[in-house]
Amino acid sequence: MRTGEGTMTRDEFKEAIILDTLRRFVLNSDLSDRRISLLMGIEIETLRTLVAGTANPQKQSLNKIRSFLKWHGRKNKTGWPITVGFLPDLCD
Repeated sequence: MRTGEGTMTRDEFKEAIILDTLRRFVLNSDLSDRRISLLMGIEIETLRTLVAGTANPQKQSLNKIRSFLKWHGRKNKTGWPITVGFLPDLCD
């Protein structure tokens, strides 16, 4: 729920960060979306709708995604994290 025009609640902010990080992970990963969904423990259809931005995650799915991203963060060619970054601190 929005607290005011253009203002996000803390939970909405965390959700947005997690979903953006998930999208970047899927885009930059060498893994198939099917493999990613299996590793996350969510249905492939759920992963696809979340990445497409056509569904809002349930709390349980969001927790699985957050946990996966913490453990499976990727680094770019220069060694900088592209999927973890500030995720663990903001989303605990």
